Amino acid sequence: MNKKRIFIIGMGLFIVLGVAIGISYAYWSYNVTQKNVSVLGTECLKLELTQESEGFHLLESHPLTAEEGMKLSPYSFTLKNTCKSGV
Repeated sequence: MNKKRIFIIGMGLFIVLGVAIGISYAYWSYNVTQKNVSVLGTECLKLELTQESEGFHLLESHPLTAEEGMKLSPYSFTLKNTCKSGV
């Protein structure tokens, strides 16, 4: 009888502690949401694309294993903003 009572008291304390932690976390957690739209602006945007390798083709393509994919040559390119900005 005594062990059963200690077990019930221990479980009760555990449940009360869990509920207290859950409520305090919900109370103190802070969520922020953005209400307006982010806008990015620039005075000048002039892009230059330089292909450093031959283009790729997707005709008659099929899934490859990682080993087969590593044997292929990669498609590489450079994208550069050539605008003369005062910044």
